[in-house]
Amino acid sequence: MVDPTVEDLAFQRQFEQAEIATIQDNLTEPRVVSAYYDSAAGLIILRLRSGATFSFPPDIAQGLAAAKPEDLAQVEITPMGEMVCIGKP
Repeated sequence: MVDPTVEDLAFQRQFEQAEIATIQDNLTEPRVVSAYYDSAAGLIILRLRSGATFSFPPDIAQGLAAAKPEDLAQVEITPMGEMVCIGKP
């Protein structure tokens, strides 16, 4: 069996610290769990893990001002809980 090097041990410590930081962030930072475009209201609706709901008109969001309703209907949530509009040109 090969003994771990100093670099291996340092990497392992950094990895463990990153895991702990991720757990802490997931517990304390707002994370989006669902999102959709409400075409009748003209709003993007975000539901957070906490149960809070946030809505906004796409015109005020960077990069979405010129998006068409059919593009806005293709909203997805990233694994990190961020909203992306996959239909945006």
